[in-house]
Amino acid sequence: MADVTVDVKISVKDLDKIEQIADKIKTVARVAKIEFEDVGFGIKVIRAKILVDDKVEGFDTVEDKIKKIEGVSEIDVLNMDRGF
Repeated sequence: MADVTVDVKISVKDLDKIEQIADKIKTVARVAKIEFEDVGFGIKVIRAKILVDDKVEGFDTVEDKIKKIEGVSEIDVLNMDRGF
């Protein structure tokens, strides 16, 4: 298995639902780590390290699943790396 670790920043539409959205992300992706990051002015984003088996699926497939979660507004890929 060739795992790729993808570090992403996920913006949400409603900060009151950020924890529920993080839980939903765990159901559609293999999450190695997930946390909340303050970006300023009371705004938070979800920072996640997601493991993707590049021989089975690319990150595009996982990204599409995350984008379909209600309340997700934007996903930014910060870094991709082999292994964890």
